[in-house]
Amino acid sequence: MAGIQVKNLVKYYGKFKALDNISFEVEQGEILGLLGPNGAGKTTTMRILTTFLPPSDGTAIIDGFDITEKPSQVRKIIGYMPENPPLYNDMKVCKFLKFVAKLKNVSSKKIAEKLEYVENVCKLEDVWNNYIMHISKGYRQRVGFASAIIADPAVLIFDEPTIGLDPKQIKYTREIIKNLGGDHTVILSTHILPEAEMTCDRVAIINRGKILAIGSPTELAQKIRKVDAVRVEMTGPSNEVKNTLLELDGVIHIIPQERHSVFLVEFEPKWKTREQITKAALEHNWSILELTPVEASLEDVFLEIVSTQEKSL
Repeated sequence: MAGIQVKNLVKYYGKFKALDNISFEVEQGEILGLLGPNGAGKTTTMRILTTFLPPSDGTAIIDGFDITEKPSQVRKIIGYMPENPPLYNDMKVCKFLKFVAKLKNVSSKKIAEKLEYVENVCKLEDVWNNYIMHISKGYRQRVGFASAIIADPAVLIFDEPTIGLDPKQIKYTREIIKNLGGDHTVILSTHILPEAEMTCDRVAIINRGKILAIGSPTELAQKIRKVDAVRVEMTGPSNEVKNTLLELDGVIHIIPQERHSVFLVEFEPKWKTREQITKAALEHNWSILELTPVEASLEDVFLEIVSTQEKSL
C-alpha cells in the first residue's frame, strides 16, 4: 500500500495562484477528504497528484515516487476518477472495462477475474452488456469507479464522485468508497459536508488554494470549540431544572431543546460541569434520563475555519 506526502505545492494559472504552498500527508489505507467550496483548489490538487498537470513549485511523493521525477511510475499505481469520467459512449460497458484493463496492463490471465470483480463491486450486472450511451448518470459514475479500480491500484483519487446522483446512488457510492479504505489509500474531493463526515477518516479543509486545517472531524471540532456542551434531561420540573443548571459553576448558556425538560448546557471546559449536574440531580432526587456530550458538527468546523480566513483577508 502507498502513502502520500504533498510538499509545498504551488500552482499558477497565469497570474492567478490556484494553490498556495499546500502540504499534507495521507497514511497508507486512509481515506482523506479534500473539503472545500467550488474553486477552492481541490481539482487542481488532484490533477497535479495524478500528473495531469505540472506544479509551478513543490512536489508530492506517492508510494516513494516523486510526481515530477517519476510521473510514469506514479500513473501505474493510481486509479483516478475525475468529476466527469471519460467514457466511450459507443462501447458496451463490459467491452469498455476490458479495454481499460488492457490499457492498464492487467495480465491477460487476470482480466476475466478483474472484470467479474468490478461487475460485482460496482453492481453493474443490469447494464453489463449495454452501450454506455444508453445508461444513466448513476451507472456512468459506477463505470468510472470500475475503470479506476480495475487494476487494483495502491492509490485511488476521486473528484466529486457523487455529484449529480440521486440519494440512493449517493448512498451506494459512499459505501463503495468506504469499503475501499484500508486496502487502498484514498483521496476524495467534495464540497458536501455530510459526505466527508460519513466517508473519510480525516478531512483537509481547503479554501482559496490554502489548507486551513486537517484532522478527523472530532479533532477539528475540539480545535474550534470554545465551550463544551452536554444534552441534559432530568425528571424534575422543567423550570426548576433549568434554574438549577444555570446556578452551576462554569455554565454559560442553557438552551431549551425540542423535547420538554431537555436542555443543551454550554459550559467552560475547565469546570467539571457534568459532575456538578450529577450531584445536583441527587440533591433534588431527580433521575438523569440523558447526559450526552455534544460535539461540534463538521459544518460548524468548516464555517468557523473558512469565515476566519475570509475575515483575515
